[in-house]
Amino acid sequence: MKPQSSRYNPECGYVDVLTSEANGLTIGYRFIGARPGPQLAIAGFCKSSEQVFDRLISIPSLPWMRGKLVFLRLDALDSEATDLSRIPFLGSVDRTVTLPWTDGFELDDKAVREGYRMVLRACAAMGMISGRGIPPE
Repeated sequence: MKPQSSRYNPECGYVDVLTSEANGLTIGYRFIGARPGPQLAIAGFCKSSEQVFDRLISIPSLPWMRGKLVFLRLDALDSEATDLSRIPFLGSVDRTVTLPWTDGFELDDKAVREGYRMVLRACAAMGMISGRGIPPE
């Protein structure tokens, strides 16, 4: 897999798209904040998990976050065509959040909201963001 920058802003972080070298399948994304900090891995398996990450990267102040968010599509890793030995080295992961599973491949708004809030709470607890306005569990 070779990270390819899809959105780049040198002043406030960027997103790498992690793709398989063998078949070009997207297996995840790595969002790098403007300042150094912890690394949070987000693992999701269904269509709702893509929506969670899309919501996260649309936050206007997220590029000024400390650290890195790594989003992994578990369904892509499960593919027979994915060679796990070619996954790029991501460094040490400080915490992993597994997004809620939804039954089937339909988009579930409740799971998207729950997953989005879980990630924001984890980021706030790790000091990656300030955490103001994040609803409690």
